Amino acid sequence: MKLILDTNALVNLMIPMIVESHEAMRELVPLAHAKRVSVMTSASSVLDASWILENGRAPKVLIPDKTKRRQLAWMLRMSIFTSMEIEAVDDAVLRKAHKDVDEEDLEDAVVATVGAFNDANYLVTDDRRAFLQSGMIKLTPAEALRYLKSTGPKHD
Repeated sequence: MKLILDTNALVNLMIPMIVESHEAMRELVPLAHAKRVSVMTSASSVLDASWILENGRAPKVLIPDKTKRRQLAWMLRMSIFTSMEIEAVDDAVLRKAHKDVDEEDLEDAVVATVGAFNDANYLVTDDRRAFLQSGMIKLTPAEALRYLKSTGPKHD
């Protein structure tokens, strides 16, 4: 089972934008760290999630102290570095995402393309309007965790 995480799943790991997803991500990451499931994300999602945690409207409301938001972004990156594969967003990925973009958001097309290039089975996101044409099975973090618990961890 190979998962690719969308930017919002990464943000939800650190702050409870969607409580059920936050709790599921807090369980999924240790499984990835223990190599019980293969988890990847795109390099651009790491950058975007870091920026959102430091500068996004919702994080600013939840955590007014900029130093604390910066620390949270640092902790997110450390969690990613120790438990996930970070896949490149290179010329081929960008050209394919741009060419095949059926998404409203180019970043979503990039995430889907990175997943396809790296044989992800599932795309983990809370964005119900995105990734409709990705060809991958889309799961919320909670759905991914339930599926993983029902089938048992597998590392491809």
